[in-house]
Amino acid sequence: MFLVLFHGLYSMGKSISQESFFEQNEINLGTIDATKEQIQTVRFSYINNTGKTVCIAKVKTSCGCLSANYTHKPIEVFQKGSLEVVLDLRNIKGYFRRTLLVYLENASPVLLRITGNVSNK
Repeated sequence: MFLVLFHGLYSMGKSISQESFFEQNEINLGTIDATKEQIQTVRFSYINNTGKTVCIAKVKTSCGCLSANYTHKPIEVFQKGSLEVVLDLRNIKGYFRRTLLVYLENASPVLLRITGNVSNK
């Protein structure tokens, strides 16, 4: 049901493609030793190639283990930046796939993913 809801939200409104904003829409962290690295910081870099000024209105995460930090100021055409995501691994075991929906003003949400595998060596 969660994926259906995400898919429905993802398809609404005007589309901003991955190519016109985020440099990549999925980051794989590989295998992480949770005994050493309980908090991970991930950065989704972007460059505004949309042809217009945009603003990140909000970011929704798929779980409480994610928090997102981003600019609330308008992002001018060709401006570069990043959306920083902090991932708390303390309650994650094995393979994981977490998602974020980035809501840009007057556009469809952009779906981002973080994947990896938590090992408790």
